[in-house]
Amino acid sequence: MFTTYVLFCSLITGSCTEAIDTQGPYRTQQECRIRAVEMVAAISKVAKEPQQFHYKCKLELGKHDYAA
Repeated sequence: MFTTYVLFCSLITGSCTEAIDTQGPYRTQQECRIRAVEMVAAISKVAKEPQQFHYKCKLELGKHDYAA
């Protein structure tokens, strides 16, 4: 299962914040990437200044999940 993380950094101040998705985790990296795009769009709407975005889809191994 993949968890979505989005890092957004102000292009003015250089300060960065990490957002962790609360809707996942997702079964595939593709689903995780789609969620990252949704999160970037939502953050962009409320950001008070221009932002640079980065994301990652982190594989989270739970009790019954195994990496292939």
